[in-house]
Amino acid sequence: MQINKCAKTRWFKMKCKSAGFGLIDLLISMALILTAAGGLISVQRYAGQVTINNQQENDVIHLQDEIYTFLNDPSSCTSSFLNLDVDDLGSGNYSHPNTILKSDQVSIAYQTNGTDQSGRLQIQSMDLGDFDVDNAATPGAGKAILKILVDKNGTPLGQKSIRREIKLQVDRNPATKKLEKCVAIGGKGGNQLWSLNPDGSIYYSGGSLGYIGIGTNRPTEPIDVVSEGPGDQGILLDVYNNGGFLNGNFEGRKSRGTSLAPLPLLNNDDIASLEANPYDGASFRTSSYIHTKADANWAPGSAPTKFEFLTAPPFFASPQVRMVIKSTGRVGIGTTAPTETLDVVGNIQASGCVKSSAGVASGVCVSDERLKENIRSFDLGLKALLGFTPKTFRFNGLGDQAQSDRREIGLIAQDVERTAPELIVDATVKLNPNDKSLTKIKQVNYTSLIYIVVNSIKEFYQEFLFDYQTKLEKIRSLKSKISELEAQNDKLRSNLCKKDPNRKYCTSKMP
Repeated sequence: MQINKCAKTRWFKMKCKSAGFGLIDLLISMALILTAAGGLISVQRYAGQVTINNQQENDVIHLQDEIYTFLNDPSSCTSSFLNLDVDDLGSGNYSHPNTILKSDQVSIAYQTNGTDQSGRLQIQSMDLGDFDVDNAATPGAGKAILKILVDKNGTPLGQKSIRREIKLQVDRNPATKKLEKCVAIGGKGGNQLWSLNPDGSIYYSGGSLGYIGIGTNRPTEPIDVVSEGPGDQGILLDVYNNGGFLNGNFEGRKSRGTSLAPLPLLNNDDIASLEANPYDGASFRTSSYIHTKADANWAPGSAPTKFEFLTAPPFFASPQVRMVIKSTGRVGIGTTAPTETLDVVGNIQASGCVKSSAGVASGVCVSDERLKENIRSFDLGLKALLGFTPKTFRFNGLGDQAQSDRREIGLIAQDVERTAPELIVDATVKLNPNDKSLTKIKQVNYTSLIYIVVNSIKEFYQEFLFDYQTKLEKIRSLKSKISELEAQNDKLRSNLCKKDPNRKYCTSKMP
């Protein structure tokens, strides 16, 4: 056999010879071709088996979900297992493989040796066991594991049994260990206590069937967490992301009405709260709250909210409001109706410096010359002070200024401006809440009044001192003149008495 050209494929290459190729080369090439074909067939068989296994695994999942859904109905679960034995925790065996769901209650898929609708699965047995009591005080209530043994049928690999488990909340007779009622806990879909959404999120829909307890089998709230471990105990929210405004948070929602027809809140309705309940030796008592409340009736686009901080005083049963932050931003301490940005009812103690935007108000404040610059004199004094006329008045409620409930004492800004314009600070406010524009008003820097008083006292002292010194000099001058006149008078009397010693002013002592 002659070939004129070299022939090659992807899998092998024939050697080129001028006179053809040998028999050995041909046999080797055919062997390589058969080996490659066999490998391809094996890969195809393996891929087909993987597909079958995946399908059977999906069948098991669907079967388990169907059982979950069925057993989530307390009446179906109870009627299916009523008066059946419930093994104690730790038995771990299939003690009653023939005690399964009643055939007249469910489809063939849940009967022993019955197959599911696909024909690919067979339930070999079900076992109701591993009972774990919730509370020793009520030994008949607890959790039990329903163990399901499923065979895979119709596969090239032969039968392979797999196990699935479903947790049940059960009541059993403590003496006979017979089941009296039950309900499934868990599952996938919308009818289970624990349900799985397509996005992977889970939710609890137990309703009146019970609360969720973590670390406790006696939950008293929808979610009740109990810990007796050493050290600080709490709930940890770990957040890892690059979003500057994303964090771990607790969110409380509140509305009137229902979840299907929510209604807006009314004034003073609770929204959410943090509560502390320490043990006082006899019982757990509420000692402090942080409340979030509606600060007025809510409406679309308007949800005014306030915070209330409450603590319980000694020997007093109920916490009292100590501080409030209103929807306006006003803070009240000792009052629930603050009329200023900070409204304190009671005494205030400060160890440092109390400042305002106008400067120092009171307290012990830094005043070292080395810490100051651009130092200038402030000369307003007595003349400015004499232009101030204190008045009594009431605020009328305009300009976001609370209406006075009693007469107040103060100055009128326009009067102060005439002699001390440096004490006037302008501000812009809405005179009326519904005004669309702002109005400029005048404010008085009352803090700086003390420095005008200081200068006034100094001026008054200087005037007093000058007047005193002037008068003192006049007094001294008058005294000198009086002394001279007295000396002259004495000399004149002496001369007259020499001439006539019997004169009255000569015999009597002059005053």
